Amino acid sequence: MKKNRSYSVTKQLLVKNLVQETGLTNLEIEKALQELSDYGLIKISSQGMAIKVVG
Repeated sequence: MKKNRSYSVTKQLLVKNLVQETGLTNLEIEKALQELSDYGLIKISSQGMAIKVVG
């Protein structure tokens, strides 16, 4: 259960920072992150975030 909490804190911090940087809402950021995750382009874990570079 502790691992899920760490993941949650990591994601919350990411969303908070992206809201400040972009001016988008929490919901917009959450939706965008979910779409990127669904396509396998990002992975968020308790250790941080990994971004897959394509191109």
